[in-house]
Amino acid sequence: MCCRKKTPRAQRVSLERPWANRPALPEPDCDLISHMRGGAATAARQFDRAIMHYDMAIALNHGDASAWYGRGYARLGRREYELAINDFNEAIRLNPRFAPAYAARGSAFGNLGGMDEALANLDEAIRLEPGDASYRHARGCVLQSLGCHYQAIADLTRAIELSPGQRRFHEDRAKSFHVVGDEHARETDMLASRALPEDAKERREETAADTKLLSLLDQLEAMRSACAPGPGAP
Repeated sequence: MCCRKKTPRAQRVSLERPWANRPALPEPDCDLISHMRGGAATAARQFDRAIMHYDMAIALNHGDASAWYGRGYARLGRREYELAINDFNEAIRLNPRFAPAYAARGSAFGNLGGMDEALANLDEAIRLEPGDASYRHARGCVLQSLGCHYQAIADLTRAIELSPGQRRFHEDRAKSFHVVGDEHARETDMLASRALPEDAKERREETAADTKLLSLLDQLEAMRSACAPGPGAP
């Protein structure tokens, strides 16, 4: 019997965010500056500002799937999971091959305890982009939460093959190796993990860079507003 069929109690699932850090390309008619400011604010974990900017981008181009996705991810950061799912639904309706939206929607469902829905969305993201290590890692984490450790090891092994330098991938695989009783493999993963840079330090550096980018975009917007002709100008 496949352990995917288990129905676990509601629990929060912590998933990595690499798919959300990839810049979503805006549609040609959207406000590029609003879109970029939304992305920078999300990356800097300023989720309220991000939602405001994506609101503007959506108002200017309601059919921009990447803006719906961006707002959904900002709402995911605020733990507004139902609202995030609504935004991801619209992004997927507009672009059914938008793999990051499936992966992020899977994270939202997982945080609500909907593990079957989380797996279905991550399955689709992997089908669309089989070479993305973050999707494999995310699905491995969901499988771990279901107690499917051999399947989790398979996904996490593939994630490591696709992106060998990720400390978290080794740490998470080590947990499953421990559960199945393979202590030699667990220790090997922990040694590999210790040899890699700390994720927290990298995230702090990324956040500082994103905050600086957001400041530069704010300055660009201020310059654009100052140069815009006033009402009644020829």
